[in-house]
Parts: sequence; structure tokens; C-alpha cells
Amino acid sequence: MRLLGIDPGKATGWAAIEIGEDHKITPADWGVTRDMTLIELKDQIERADLVVYEGYWIRPDMAEKGDFNWQNVPAEKVIGSLTTLCKLMETELIAKPQQPSQRVVGYAFAGMVYKKGAKGKHKEDALAHVVYYAVKKLRALPIHVS
Repeated sequence: MRLLGIDPGKATGWAAIEIGEDHKITPADWGVTRDMTLIELKDQIERADLVVYEGYWIRPDMAEKGDFNWQNVPAEKVIGSLTTLCKLMETELIAKPQQPSQRVVGYAFAGMVYKKGAKGKHKEDALAHVVYYAVKKLRALPIHVS
């Protein structure tokens, strides 16, 4: 089974993994795109059996402070593109997007170290999200670093 993880934003991270019959996860490919239409990821989306992504929510405390005033919300645009492409390509998209906090556990499951506040970790975040889903929902085995 092939899964694709997406961390949406101005720089969208993506990571593809394979889950074998032995429940082992094998990272297949990953990267970052600035194409908010995700056309650059068309082949990756088409090859995936399932797409996992981090959702985006406007938090009331941040909205009340004005953090979102006049913002064009790039993550929402990317999620819209992802939803459309998955529908057109008949690729399954998870019904409930993941919370950003789920990547922290996903880092551990992927054999990576999470560093709070680290910038530019979009492909790592995408891998953490997809591995988290694979372990928690599909009973895949966490990746162990040797």
C-alpha cells in the first residue's frame, strides 16, 4: 500500500511511503513544492492509495488578536487543490485531517527527532504525519533508526 503525506502551506511538504505485507514502512520519496495548485505532485497523488494531510484551522485566540487579518491563508488554498486533485484522480483522501500536534508523535514513529520551533521542516512534517497515520490507523510498524 502506498500512502502520501502532505504538510500544506506556501512551501508544501510531501512524503510517500510504502507499507509492506509485513507491516513495515519503507519511505519512498519526499520533497517540497511551492506550487499551491499541487500540479507538480499530480503523479505522486495518482500513485497513492491514500493521502494523509495536516488540516488548517483558524484558532479563536489567534483570530481575536488579529493574527489572520488580511491573510490569504495559503494552507487552505493548498488543501482545496489537494481535495480537487484527489477527487479527479479517484485517490482516497482521509476524511478527518490531522491536527498539527500529531506530527510530534509521528516524528518518533518515523525515527526522527522533533525540534520545537524548527523552520523549513515541511517534508519531515509530511513524513511524520503519514507515518503517524500508518502506525495508528493501519497498524504499521514504526520506523527504527539503526
